[in-house]
Amino acid sequence: MVLSKQREIVIRLNADHKIGMGHLYRMLRLAKRLKELKYIPVFVMKENEVSEEIVRSWDCGALFSVNSELDEEFIIEKYLSKKAKPHLWIYDVLSTKAEWIRGLKKHFIPVVCFDDLEGGIKEKVLVINSIAGCWQKEEDKSSHQNVLTGPKYAIINTSKNALKNVREKITKIGVFFGGSDTHGTTLKVAQILKKISQSYIVNYYLGPQFIFEDKLKNELDGSKCQNYIYNNVDDLVGELAQMDLVICGGGVSLFEMCSVGQIVVAVANEKHEEQTIQYFSSYGACINAGSFHGKINKDIIKKSIFLNKEQCDKISLTASDLVDGNGLDRCVMACLNELTTKHKGFNL
Repeated sequence: MVLSKQREIVIRLNADHKIGMGHLYRMLRLAKRLKELKYIPVFVMKENEVSEEIVRSWDCGALFSVNSELDEEFIIEKYLSKKAKPHLWIYDVLSTKAEWIRGLKKHFIPVVCFDDLEGGIKEKVLVINSIAGCWQKEEDKSSHQNVLTGPKYAIINTSKNALKNVREKITKIGVFFGGSDTHGTTLKVAQILKKISQSYIVNYYLGPQFIFEDKLKNELDGSKCQNYIYNNVDDLVGELAQMDLVICGGGVSLFEMCSVGQIVVAVANEKHEEQTIQYFSSYGACINAGSFHGKINKDIIKKSIFLNKEQCDKISLTASDLVDGNGLDRCVMACLNELTTKHKGFNL
């Protein structure tokens, strides 16, 4: 097998209602930048109609979809049997297995892993974990020299409309729990906001894999708030930035909202997000309102609506300091450095 002359970079991920969409949107942003630099991103994904259509609409890479029942070893074999050897293989599947990486190493393909605390670390390939600082003990970091950690490596969406909101008091609330909201956390938050005696404007933003819209509409019946539902908005970060307060999960949205200095009440959608939210709240960058898998703290959500200007300004400044929004550039440089180091002698 020969090295591709087209400077091909494989991006291996899955995205659907159960897994969520955060991995996909993160890699789409990475792929867009790589394409600008004249590389050829190829998305290798298990079949999912909605996710495949999103990849096509972004037009920032080719699509190689495989049967959803295939084991990872067969996916690697299937791709390599049909394609020339790529210059780089990027995994964004949360927990990468060591045997997958070893299989690629046999073909002398360099590997980079995102959000991985398993195979990538064991196999000593480059690992980029924007939230690894939330998972690992500080004393463990020195033993993992191949790991780039922390919010400064977060690949997030940016928006020219995401101007810092100067709020005197909270009147507009945005609610968003990712592209799929697998567990329906939006419904739980709607139940809490419905019982608030005062009238607020509450915008519910739903992603492309959200399947609970009818239940949400039923839940909003009888609410004193002015409720609006928006589907797949073009500039989500810009929209949410104009809210006085945002209630969201502990995934990519938390990083995005912090980067624009938004006031965030975070509720963990997944177990690993609990530690992420705890990490951010320990700095004062967000308000921790619990977890779908434990207990959502209704009182914290209700009290957050009454934050004063001084409290909001303090959270906003801390949040934007913690997430500076330059993670994409850092990740691209790290990936390309890994690529050129491993392929010395090739004209890249």
